[in-house]
Amino acid sequence: MGTTKFKWGVFSAIFGVALLGNASAAEPVPSDELRLQVKRHLVSRDRNIWLDIYTGTWKSHGLMQIRDERFVTSFEGYQRGTKLDLKSYDADRGLEAPPLFSIEGDLDVMKATMTAKITDNRSGVVRNVTLVPPFPIKDRPAFTFKFLGYHDAAAYRWHVTQIQVIDKNTKQAVQTLSGFDAMPLASYYEDINFDGYFDLRMSANSWNESIANENYLYWLYDPSTKRFKRSAQYEAQPGFLDTSFWCKELRFYGPNNFNYIDGKMVPARNTFCRPWD
Repeated sequence: MGTTKFKWGVFSAIFGVALLGNASAAEPVPSDELRLQVKRHLVSRDRNIWLDIYTGTWKSHGLMQIRDERFVTSFEGYQRGTKLDLKSYDADRGLEAPPLFSIEGDLDVMKATMTAKITDNRSGVVRNVTLVPPFPIKDRPAFTFKFLGYHDAAAYRWHVTQIQVIDKNTKQAVQTLSGFDAMPLASYYEDINFDGYFDLRMSANSWNESIANENYLYWLYDPSTKRFKRSAQYEAQPGFLDTSFWCKELRFYGPNNFNYIDGKMVPARNTFCRPWD
């Protein structure tokens, strides 16, 4: 189980979504020009271990925080199908230093959960845990996405101008996102409004922009209509977005950090909070 390439797209079991070009369309975006990373927010059932992990990329990476130890570590590693092999690293110690933690994980893509064996290499203590979304939902939709656009020959790059949303079970189109121009190599699928449903965002800038100056296009999934909807509230904020699930915080690279309360952004009360705050 891994990555299977098609003529105009790529399907990946590690996403929980599929990236597909459309051979019948005038301008399907080639598979090697598409990069959709799935960011998963997970927590152990006792709420002690918090894990943010990027999957659907050539090297999975993320952050682990342990509440009872007030410990934070970054990690990276590899994914083969649903299996993850991750090691922690510390920039101060160097990438060649022995990892403090090792994580062996197995994703359940449809349930958005992960069973994991977390080994503390300092003490030899092994934790066998099930990691679940912080905000569980009953009916998780499964989609494939078809990306269409045009090739800018002068700039040697592709642009996405349309996304077809396909129900993965029925194979039927349920929505078409249009009226935009975005970069296919900077796309993310993750829950960014703390409701348990994955949302979609894509960079609207050139690749030369810094993360503080990037502008993104955002589509929030509305479970009541079962549709994605553009969000002017999110798009008003420049910079790459990072999220803090333990305190519902939106962190845009730059001066703006917000708490997300009752569907609205309010200035963050405790910027860069931790699970133990």
